[in-house]
Amino acid sequence: MVMQQGIVCNLQFDVGVDDVALPDGSGDELLDEWRAGHAKADVSVPIAEGLAPDDAAAALVTTLAAFIKSNPAKSGEWKAEADAKLASKDESA
Repeated sequence: MVMQQGIVCNLQFDVGVDDVALPDGSGDELLDEWRAGHAKADVSVPIAEGLAPDDAAAALVTTLAAFIKSNPAKSGEWKAEADAKLASKDESA
């Protein structure tokens, strides 16, 4: 397991390929790579065309709150494990 700081959010807007700013290259190929990368986000929130900004923000906050509640911080566990490993190395030295 890799320790990660922060939460990656993907806002999925209803837009066409021509409306997405991508680097130079083959549009369809780049869009597929872009979508694959964004699919790895911790949280994805669909934002329908015409949705009011405050409703979009509320959807994001609600989704983030649910994600945080179901995925509590693990930094305490990781620190305890790292401290135990250090202690065992000190004992064997």
